[in-house]
Amino acid sequence: MTHTEPPASLPNPDVLRVAVEAAGLWTWEADLVADATVFQDGFWEAFGHRHEGPVETFDFLQHMHRGDQKAVTRAWRAHLDGETEMYESEWRLRTAAGGWRWIRSRGKVTERGPDGTPLRMVGVYMDVTREKQAQQALAESRAETDAVFRGSRDAMMIVDSVLAIRRINARAGRLFERVTGTAVVEGTNLLDYPFFRESRPFLGEVQNALSGKTFTIEREFRVPGLAPGWFEGSFSPVLGIRGEVIGATVAIRDISERKRLEAARVQALKLESLGLMASGIAHDFNNLLTVIAANIELAEMGAAPDELRDYLSEARGAATRASELVEQLLTFAGKSERNTSPVDLSALAAEVVGYARKLPGTPVQIDQEFAPVPPVEADAVQLRQLVLNLLINAVEATRGSGSRVVVRTSTVDDPGAAAPSPLVAARPAAKYVMVQVSDDGVGMDPAVQTRIFDPFFTTKESGHGLGLASALGAVRAHGGAIALNSEPGHGSTFTVLLPTG
Repeated sequence: MTHTEPPASLPNPDVLRVAVEAAGLWTWEADLVADATVFQDGFWEAFGHRHEGPVETFDFLQHMHRGDQKAVTRAWRAHLDGETEMYESEWRLRTAAGGWRWIRSRGKVTERGPDGTPLRMVGVYMDVTREKQAQQALAESRAETDAVFRGSRDAMMIVDSVLAIRRINARAGRLFERVTGTAVVEGTNLLDYPFFRESRPFLGEVQNALSGKTFTIEREFRVPGLAPGWFEGSFSPVLGIRGEVIGATVAIRDISERKRLEAARVQALKLESLGLMASGIAHDFNNLLTVIAANIELAEMGAAPDELRDYLSEARGAATRASELVEQLLTFAGKSERNTSPVDLSALAAEVVGYARKLPGTPVQIDQEFAPVPPVEADAVQLRQLVLNLLINAVEATRGSGSRVVVRTSTVDDPGAAAPSPLVAARPAAKYVMVQVSDDGVGMDPAVQTRIFDPFFTTKESGHGLGLASALGAVRAHGGAIALNSEPGHGSTFTVLLPTG
């Protein structure tokens, strides 16, 4: 009999066993009649246990996590009964050191009796702890990403390299539906939507991200039928496992309110600078007027022809009007002298409304909604002028384009809610008294709104442009707040808050 060597291509059994064990893979064979299982050498030792020779088939349950036992025995029984092609289960094995390892069991009945009774079964155990840990880490990462997407205040979207939308959160869905007029959903392509196809800047920014660039931009966004707004867009590439770009993330934040606050701060700083300048000019101008008025009085004391007295009288009148102008400049600058006393703002506003209704050329309806309010410590003269200036401005705004002006007073606790984005902020107080003047007139565009409180700026054919400037100064001098809400064609509302204590 000739002895034949095994082909060189067959692996050495010992080498194969070592490789299998290193991979965390062990075989087992169960004698179902004797209820005994033989495990590949090294299986139990790999987890710090010692079992020599065959053991009872279900003896390994003593090392199994209780939470896994029912599922394992159920899968085992289903296969023995012929319900499944293969026995498969995953369970946690407790090591001798007290830790847990995940085991994947697979087996198959290889021999049955004439009546179908299972007699023998073989299978493998595989240590899949690393795989389970990776799956758990991936699940946690996905859960974290889902939480970020769901909870973010930003509109967020992920697109792949061909601009297909892979993920989009609810806020982005609402934003894009508002600007595109149709629902933007996962599984579609940006180029499916005419709005995105025609929005070259946006597509260009996404393409820049797909080329590997990370950047943030700010842009004013205008859509017909919607109020213009400012948005901040953050774009970055999504990298694959080899570092290649496989997509791009887009995060869009509405920064319209931030832009409004920034503009308000700039306006406040500008007005503060104008106030300082106006104060200096007014004081110097007042000194000159004092000298002029004094010399006019001296000239009038002497004998003079009637014609000269007329000239001096006109000069005195001009000096008086100039002095009033100086007073308004000082009020704007918050530098005028104040005589304070407790003032009932509702009663004061009612007085001003009654006066305004009697002014000639006031064809509009002036309504009043006054509430009982606590007194404010204030200069009644300045507050009366403040309300009158706001009221006259509202009446002028309705000429030819409106029919109603409303003056309201009330008590408020939260100045931020009553007067958002104020031009000047009120000092802290427990309560504030609000006076509000609204009209349904022409309204103002943003360019006019930024200059409406500037000294000598006016949109009227006649007027010196100091009415609203002095109103602002009176508010500032009393530690109050003033805010403007206006839109072309939809009227204007001026809101003034004065602290009560």
